[in-house]
Amino acid sequence: MSWLANFSIGLVVLALSVYTAINPRKIATFFEQVDAIGSKRRSSSVQPTDWNVTVIRVASSIMAVASGMFVALMLWSIRSG
Repeated sequence: MSWLANFSIGLVVLALSVYTAINPRKIATFFEQVDAIGSKRRSSSVQPTDWNVTVIRVASSIMAVASGMFVALMLWSIRSG
């Protein structure tokens, strides 16, 4: 892959992980709605548990830091030549 493709993927992952870290309840609700497909519960009535929201927040925060470091390293490598 080229430098630009790697950098672009890093930026997309960074943006998505920051969004997920800021709005973990929306993402957890979406996962619960997908999980409710085929069950007798209506998907609009499901609510995520607090621990699930916390796990999503922590995991996406770790991913945001890792992808931020990846983007920073990509920028540093192009600067150092």
